[in-house]
Amino acid sequence: MFTVVIIFIIMLVMTSFGVLQVLSSALESAIQKNDSVYTEVEEKVQSVVRLVTSISNLEMMQKTDISLQERALLLRPFQDEYELLMVAVMDSQGNASSSLEGGIADLSDREYFQQCKLTRKTVVSDVIISRTTGEANIVIIHPILEGAEFKGAIFASILVTDLIQFTEFHSNYSAGYQTYIIDKNQNYLVGDQEGVHDFDKNRMMESKNKDAFFYNTNKGIFTVAIEQEPLTQWGIVTELNVIKYYSDVWLIMLGILGVIFTLIIVIINELKNQHRLQIVPLIEKLNRDDLTKVANRSFFEYEVKQWLKAYDTGVFILLDIDFFKQVNDVLGHRAGDKLLVETAKQLKLIFRKEDIVARFGGDEFAIFLPDVTDVDTVKMRCDQILSRLAKKYHHTNKQINVTASIGVVFVDEEHRDYEVLYEAADVALYEVKKRGRNGAVICNKHESLYVTPSSPVVNLREIYEENN
Repeated sequence: MFTVVIIFIIMLVMTSFGVLQVLSSALESAIQKNDSVYTEVEEKVQSVVRLVTSISNLEMMQKTDISLQERALLLRPFQDEYELLMVAVMDSQGNASSSLEGGIADLSDREYFQQCKLTRKTVVSDVIISRTTGEANIVIIHPILEGAEFKGAIFASILVTDLIQFTEFHSNYSAGYQTYIIDKNQNYLVGDQEGVHDFDKNRMMESKNKDAFFYNTNKGIFTVAIEQEPLTQWGIVTELNVIKYYSDVWLIMLGILGVIFTLIIVIINELKNQHRLQIVPLIEKLNRDDLTKVANRSFFEYEVKQWLKAYDTGVFILLDIDFFKQVNDVLGHRAGDKLLVETAKQLKLIFRKEDIVARFGGDEFAIFLPDVTDVDTVKMRCDQILSRLAKKYHHTNKQINVTASIGVVFVDEEHRDYEVLYEAADVALYEVKKRGRNGAVICNKHESLYVTPSSPVVNLREIYEENN
């Protein structure tokens, strides 16, 4: 009897471990699948934002002595290349001419035009049903400014269905999961609707960020992963039926439960896994900066030194946020922290997975590119940093222009040690400071290049608000 009880307890413990493992894996799978769709949608939206921003800065679009129709005809190549529904130019009164039709339409009553004119910022419209095609689309509009004066706008219209081409990789209900997109009012937009359940979508609206949770229905246990795209405010949702998705795992588990010897082995392995699950996050936490979640200084130094022991290539980049202290002093430390988090996020988007991005403390960041030897590649990355990190803050009568100063050193015969690379990059960085900030000095062997932003700083949106 005692042996039976022990076997029963062992089976119960193992089953509990197994269920926890399956649920944890299911949650991770849902988040990973959802992240891939979110990234695709985000990149598409941002590419159109960058397009309309670039077009609005073209000299030919700012010439009011050229008619709207003439300027609209010049937009057709952009429409074709980016596969947009249309691209259009508007004057300050809301009259528009598009690359699709070439006529004049009064769009002054459109909410997105009024908001763009009022805020002087990029605006993404709600979903609009096209009068010509009957298809759902959104408008991304950016102002044409002459100083602070609103001279008109450029907008691009993109079909909602073009934002993501749902494939079996993204959504496969027969395999237990489906992905779809809902708007900020929780209305279904695009994706796989089969089997969609009425879970509490308000959780997403309240979190304004990533969320993942479980819920039960009469059809099984589900895990849901949600993430909001910041400009459109759309929710990217992935639902995963744990029982259906892991049906083979459940059958294998039932078979294992009948074998005592296998039970014991599985228990031992499960205990090891639990230990690993406790140790790995601890190690990860020790290697990460608490605020920005990128690597910390000690981890960065260790990884770079390990690389330099084995290889003689690489690029060491040191970066400071210009006028960061003013942001802290004027807008408060919460705004400063948000700026640091956003900076880290942009750096991770710019660089590859194999590159090491770290925060050294304060507003100082470092990046190491292990196998890069091409100067043009580094120049391009510096230009991306300067463009993406440039922000404008307005507070009462003050304006704070946040930019970046960058020092870059290539690994070579003279720069093979970590400390030497750091000191050289620091010298290069302060050379930028002396030149007026908002630039980069790149040191490659005996050559030093000075890089400045290739395009004007554009305030796409106010990321941070005044800390009341």
